[in-house]
This record gives sequence, C-alpha cells and structure tokens, in this order.
Amino acid sequence: MPQINNGLVRLVNDSTTVQAMYNVYLSSAPAELVAGEIVQWGAASAEDGRGTIAEVDGTSYWIYRTNSDPTDRAPIVGDDFKLVTGASVTPTIVSMGAASPPNWSTLLAGAVGTPVFTIRDNTSPALHVASSTADELTLTSVWPGDDVTNVDYGITTDFTPAPFNLPLVAYGDIDSPALISMAITEIARNLVFSGALLTTDAALTVNVNTYTQLTNLKTVTYDIGGWVAADDDSFFTVPTGVTMVRVMGCIVWETEGGADDRRSARIYKNDAGNFVGMARPDAFSGGSSGTPSQVSGCYTAAVQVEEGDTFELYAYSRDGQDVLDDNQTWFSIEAVSFV
Repeated sequence: MPQINNGLVRLVNDSTTVQAMYNVYLSSAPAELVAGEIVQWGAASAEDGRGTIAEVDGTSYWIYRTNSDPTDRAPIVGDDFKLVTGASVTPTIVSMGAASPPNWSTLLAGAVGTPVFTIRDNTSPALHVASSTADELTLTSVWPGDDVTNVDYGITTDFTPAPFNLPLVAYGDIDSPALISMAITEIARNLVFSGALLTTDAALTVNVNTYTQLTNLKTVTYDIGGWVAADDDSFFTVPTGVTMVRVMGCIVWETEGGADDRRSARIYKNDAGNFVGMARPDAFSGGSSGTPSQVSGCYTAAVQVEEGDTFELYAYSRDGQDVLDDNQTWFSIEAVSFV
C-alpha cells in the first residue's frame, strides 16, 4: 500500500482512537473563535456537526470533531461556523485544507499487509490499525504517549512479526528518511534491556504460618525503565509500553527452625498470589535431619501485563523464621516484550 501522511491528527493517552484534524478556511475571523472553544457547523446556522478549535492562524482553523451523535457529520464548504454557545458573527466555510477529511477508509480498503500507524517524532511506537472510517482510526492497542494535537503522522504496512512493527518503505517514497529512522528506533527499543533489581536493607520478621510481604527490599541495585516508583516501595510497577515481563525472587532464611518447617517464596501480582504463569516451589527444612533449608526461590513465566500492574515478593514460614538481610535475598523483573 502507499504511504499515507497527509494532514494532522489528534491522540489521547490510553485511547485507541486517532482523530483526523480538519483544516477549514472561514470568510472572516471573529475574535471569539479562539483555540479551545467548542463550535458547531451546518447549513443555515443549523448544528449538523460539532468540534473543538485546536489552532487558529488568520482565517485558517484546525479543529477536531467532538460530537458522538451518529447523525453528526464533518464540516463542508458552505457551512455556517460559530460558537455552540452563540455568536455575534457567523462566518462561513469557504474552503477546506488538504486531507480534510483524509478518507482513510477508502485509502486503506484492500491494503495488503497490516496497516501500522505512527506519529512523526521518530521515537513513538508504531501501532497496528484495527479499523478505519473517513476521519478516524481505531488502533489495536492504546496510545501510550501524552495527549497530542495537530501532529504529523504516517500510515504504512507492517511487514514484520510482532513485536517489531516495522514499516515497509516504498521505493521513491519522500517520507522514507522518517520511516527508516522510526524502524531503527523500534529495533533499538525492542533490543534494549529494561528491568530492575531490589535487595534488602534489613532483616524481616515473618508472621507464623502466613504469607508476609517483603517490605525490606529498599535497596535499588538498578532500575532501567522506571519500575520502582519510589525508593522505599519494595515492589515493582509496570511502566508504559511494556506488554510482557518475567519476574524472579530469592529469599535467605535464618538457620533456626524445626525439622518440618515449611518455607516458601511467592510472587504476587496486583496483591493476588495466584495468577497464570507463577510458580512457588516449597522448601521443607530437611525432614528428620533437622537441617533447615536456607534458601527459597520463586519465578514466573513470561506473563502479560498492563501499565500500572504491580508485583510483590512474599515469604512464608510455618514456624515464623526471619528473612535475612543477605545478598541472596533479592527481587527482580525484566521486560520481554514492548508495544
């Protein structure tokens, strides 16, 4: 398919919707029509559509549609254009800028390969397009960046398996430098390590015969990617853009304990100790020998996550033995897939 990059778009954090910006030229520029105002348009001052002004340059106005009513339509030449709250002057739309509307549903019809969307900052992720209308795209995953309005964009074809989302650069495409830069950024982003390691700053007393969260994991050995929101959290919070992680933990116990003292380390996700992909091997203290098992470990498979998910490390001892402040008491997380 051809590269599509006409016009500007609006994106909202944590939303799957991409809105096309409309560029309308008016017969005059009333003082009340400024950025941020909600406006309406239609024939003979009727409200056939509604939107918000994003930018004004003389008689050139950039707007995005805001009315969810299914009868709402896009602005067209000849419409009256005014504030929803009323206006002293009602100019008319005399012409439309390029790509107003961009006609995405027509351009993407029959596209070979999966359409992939990105904005032109060469750092934001490329996201698959699930569906399209004339002026709106629905992405398969939410936009992870900040709210942005009036930004350049590109739509091309993804020719790679997930999670790379690399665009096909057509021969002679004038936008090829930006596409190649974005592709290189995507490759680098998927190859770079992201994760964190916490260790203890003190011993921890464990409650008898119940799981106790390790709140003594206050030493941040490293945090690459923003997994530890505060230095004393003792747990991990999944940052923006990560879709799968692998988590591991290790606990060193004090040497005392009965011969049948069951011990265990366990990873909790969002304060729940039972989720798909977790493992918590039990360790007994050695049967009749009376020699305590001094180390407990736990781990997960690569598990799916969303931004804001948390992981905590818990300890269990039937006899209530202490977790030692030791180099072998630690908690780690690493990203294995990004959007």
